[in-house]
Amino acid sequence: MTQCTPLSMNAVIAKGEASDNPTVRQYAKGLVSMLAFAGKTEADLEKMPGDLETYDIIAPKYDKRSARLVEAIAKKGWKPSTYRQHRGDGKRMIEHVSGELAARIARRAQEDVWSELRARAALLADAGLINRNRLNKLSRITDLARASGFEPTDLTKEKVISMRPRTGSAKEWNAARDGAQFM
Repeated sequence: MTQCTPLSMNAVIAKGEASDNPTVRQYAKGLVSMLAFAGKTEADLEKMPGDLETYDIIAPKYDKRSARLVEAIAKKGWKPSTYRQHRGDGKRMIEHVSGELAARIARRAQEDVWSELRARAALLADAGLINRNRLNKLSRITDLARASGFEPTDLTKEKVISMRPRTGSAKEWNAARDGAQFM
């Protein structure tokens, strides 16, 4: 069995910068900004794997309680929103190259039992039987369940909990859990 060697972070950046799509080029700029923010050199980027696990260590999600991160952002002269924007762009660049972004978009576009559930819930909201804001709670659980191959009737407490490792943050997990509770 052969293992695929992941692209280096430099290769991910090069693919983004060479793209015909201006959005993808913007993602590459955000990735470059975040790696420079983290003090990474050209030599570092050539050896560094271009994957989300590595990126999440280098560019942690913004948390106002992290004094070290807040101080570093201020020292750079950025606003927290600038950090979040560059971090998100960098993450989407890596997801674009790895195919994870396209897979997520394809899952959202699927016409399946989940889309039927959402359509019926929207009808209930239109009739005033459920709060329209609660419909948004279905989005995260839908994507996780589709990625895991689960249909709405498959979900049990154990299966919902089994999807937790697929979430990238506590906020994402809470959104998925809220969606499952709404169901």
